[in-house]
Amino acid sequence: MKGLLSAYACEPGKGSEPEVGLRTVVAAAQRHDVWVITRQNNLPSLRAHLAHEPLRDRIHGGMPAYGSCAGMIMLADKILDPRSGQETIGGIDMIVRRNAFGRQNESFEAAVDVKGVEGDPVEGVFIRAPWVESVGAETEVLAEHDGVPVLARQGNVLVASFHPELTPDHRLHGLFVDSLVSSVRSDHQEH
Repeated sequence: MKGLLSAYACEPGKGSEPEVGLRTVVAAAQRHDVWVITRQNNLPSLRAHLAHEPLRDRIHGGMPAYGSCAGMIMLADKILDPRSGQETIGGIDMIVRRNAFGRQNESFEAAVDVKGVEGDPVEGVFIRAPWVESVGAETEVLAEHDGVPVLARQGNVLVASFHPELTPDHRLHGLFVDSLVSSVRSDHQEH
């Protein structure tokens, strides 16, 4: 694995992570083996600069990808209510609905019990969050909130409706990294 690409950028002074420049993200997407996208404020610029087909091909070819909130929308195979011209990269067999939990002023935090994550529930920060309307046979739902799927996995793709990166709890990211390690070990054992 060449490295991990994180395609989210916090507004200067408003987040715990440094800002990632768009050119860096685009260049890194072409050479890295993992794709992570978590922040909606980057998506319009990202969509304008990234060629969907090469990235889509790499994800469908097994490149690990993680997406939270808007990243979930980008990695879903279908959006029920897309913006005009909005398309997805795909990679996980599911249908999502944008802003399903409400607008910005209806944002909330909730405890989320996650299959495969031990200990207390994960803190879910839901900001204009999508939810999963339906999943395909190969997609595993790992968590629900109020009976609605909010965390799912299919192969090397993990998606969340909420923002775990906005909390100090890194267990969900650990779940993704653990799946990468397992995948790499499995690949090495086959060769």
